[in-house]
Amino acid sequence: MQTIICMKWGDRYGPEFVNRLYHSILRHTKRKTRLVCFTDNPKGIDADIITTSIPDINLPKNYIETPWRKLTMWKYPLLDLSGDILFLDLDLVITGNIDDLFDYKPGKYCVIENWTQIGKNIGNTSCFRFPSGKYSHIYEKINLHPHKILNNYRIEQVYISKVIPDMVFWP
Repeated sequence: MQTIICMKWGDRYGPEFVNRLYHSILRHTKRKTRLVCFTDNPKGIDADIITTSIPDINLPKNYIETPWRKLTMWKYPLLDLSGDILFLDLDLVITGNIDDLFDYKPGKYCVIENWTQIGKNIGNTSCFRFPSGKYSHIYEKINLHPHKILNNYRIEQVYISKVIPDMVFWP
């Protein structure tokens, strides 16, 4: 079974974004796929979507509602999830079959090349796939040294791109 995860916190995106993403996933895959939503409020999310709490992370209060919170997805273990996991932001629009995102370079961190920084080896973490547990150092290090990391990297996707040496861009 393919596993896709997303995150919903605060009030920027309501449950309708999670539900819309889920139904779009179902329309654009031929394989059995589950969606797991890490959230601070599961109210209104379709019952077919697995909901669970967002793992704790040691971030300063002014960073907790920012994309830096995505680093919780690198925790291991992360629920009972195993194998390659696909992360999708809630505001994505899926336009074609997504099964190929699981087939390309299994066991690697695969990500979209950030279109605003082409050629700088920076991924865009709106859509990425990673093997469960392989890069748990990302979560561990942000919890140990949040201020050092936040002072050195303004954007979480730049940090992730720099600490994963075998990052692969999707074609």
